[in-house]
Amino acid sequence: MAATTDGDVQAVAYLAGTVCLGGHYDNACQSANVGSTAPCLDGSCRGSKLSGRRRYRRPAAVGPAANGVHGVFTLATSTALGKVTAGGEFTPLHGVSRAYFAQFS
Repeated sequence: MAATTDGDVQAVAYLAGTVCLGGHYDNACQSANVGSTAPCLDGSCRGSKLSGRRRYRRPAAVGPAANGVHGVFTLATSTALGKVTAGGEFTPLHGVSRAYFAQFS
């Protein structure tokens, strides 16, 4: 399973069978096949700054695009709570105002 994006991944976390990626990218690629300037050649999932991927499946956006140039800097998980936390340079995430910090299931 390749985890490729059209930008940099800054953080990786795992929770309940899903690998979460955070960083400053606009798309999570469907494969490792990318061009010289990082476009996803085999298609992509719009996962601006944050996306998730279950084993053997295509990437999925965690929610609507996060804003900000740099996006997500850090991710953490709690298996006890079944939650992922994200910190970074963004204000909305999942369509809700979340200044620099978000927690979700």
